[in-house]
Amino acid sequence: MLKETVEDTQEYLIISKDTDEKIGYKSDDSSFFGCKTYVVMSEERIVTAVVVTSGEKGDFPVFPESLKISLENGIGTIIGDGAYLRKNNLTIASM
Repeated sequence: MLKETVEDTQEYLIISKDTDEKIGYKSDDSSFFGCKTYVVMSEERIVTAVVVTSGEKGDFPVFPESLKISLENGIGTIIGDGAYLRKNNLTIASM
C-alpha cells in the first residue's frame, strides 16, 4: 500500500485515503485516478440506475447490474455505446 501511495503521489501529486480509487484509462495515452460512475437514464432523463466502480474496471461488466437496477425501476429498454457490446451482455439484454 505504501508503494502504491508513493507512486500515486509522484504521478498525481495527491494522496488518496480511499482504497477503492485506482488508475483507469480512457484511451492508451489518457489516464485518470479515481472511480467511474455509470448513470442510466430514461428518455425523459430520469435516473434509473447508478453504479460506481474503481477506475481500472472496464465498462462492459457493469451492464448486467445497471440493467437489473433499471428493470427494477420500471425501465424496459437500455441504449448504450460500444463499450458495453459483449456477447454476454447481448444475451442478458435479449432475455
